[in-house]
Amino acid sequence: IPFGWLTLLLFGLSAGIFVGCIALALAEILDTYPILFRRLHVKEGLFWVVLSVAIGKMCGSFYYFIFM
Repeated sequence: IPFGWLTLLLFGLSAGIFVGCIALALAEILDTYPILFRRLHVKEGLFWVVLSVAIGKMCGSFYYFIFM
């Protein structure tokens, strides 16, 4: 460890907090879909709605990584 154990400790703590926040944000987004579908009375075509959201996120990610 070139910078010592204190730097390793700070980096590990920061990385753990970052990964935890990302996981929590993803869990919050996934919790909203069932509530939204229930309020909009979406019972049929649920597969297509989820698939279109996933494809949209994929296209947005590709756009970001290619052009940004």
